[in-house]
Amino acid sequence: MLRTNCKTVITCPLHDGEDLLEAIETAATKADVRSGVFFLLGALDKVRFGFYSEGTGTFEPIDIERQVDITSCIGNLADEDGRLVIHAHMTVSDDEGRVYGGHVLKGCRIWMRAELVIFQIEGLKRSYDAATGLHVLQA
Repeated sequence: MLRTNCKTVITCPLHDGEDLLEAIETAATKADVRSGVFFLLGALDKVRFGFYSEGTGTFEPIDIERQVDITSCIGNLADEDGRLVIHAHMTVSDDEGRVYGGHVLKGCRIWMRAELVIFQIEGLKRSYDAATGLHVLQA
């Protein structure tokens, strides 16, 4: 278990046409955040989720190519061997109220705008876990 305090809170608009994960990484880097948790709301016109396949050890892509609202996106920022790693899960809804969700992969394109809030905390680290084959947070 890691017990820490929130150092600061950063809010940042993300803009039309940006890749969601790249925009989060750029915002965190500009704010000098290497460890934290975040949430965001907004809209996308292209979505790429991943569903983890234990059999292949990879994230199988799920693509949606239409306008959707982000109903929830939460994640964390952590250091792994000097590299900033973003781990996020998100749900989106379409114009008929259908909801989709999963692990966020590169390829999600912001439509109009998204609103990012980062809570900077100290000490989150990520490393490879041989038992699961995943890169996980360390307590």
